[in-house]
Amino acid sequence: MHSHLTGRWFLITLTVISHPSGPRPARRRDTEGVWMPKRHAPQGWHREDIKAALRMRLGPITTLSLAWGYSHAAITNTLLRPDYSTVLEQRIAEAIEQHPHTLWPDRWSPDGTPRPRSVHSQHPNAAVPSPHRQKSEAA
Repeated sequence: MHSHLTGRWFLITLTVISHPSGPRPARRRDTEGVWMPKRHAPQGWHREDIKAALRMRLGPITTLSLAWGYSHAAITNTLLRPDYSTVLEQRIAEAIEQHPHTLWPDRWSPDGTPRPRSVHSQHPNAAVPSPHRQKSEAA
């Protein structure tokens, strides 16, 4: 049994319906309940742009990571996870001749010092330190 649609091309068009005044900007409430534009984190380089710059200058990422004495995934982990390695972030920035603040403004301050970023302790579900074993001697 053959469908009546076999062998035919169909063009489907989608119409985007938007608000007459244009797209709504992202907003947040301030402390007094007034709606204000949402503040966005400073944008640095995209991780794929950093990887491309490293590849163009120094070759494959895994080979570079091993040549620097790290695991094969260390550079990728550094780009993905803010708490992975500030030392490796500095090395990546030096390799592509950029300041770490230019690449990661949310991780590095303009003066070159890393910003505090204990991601686990800032998480709302982070574990609270346990009161157990606070004595120096066993009971």
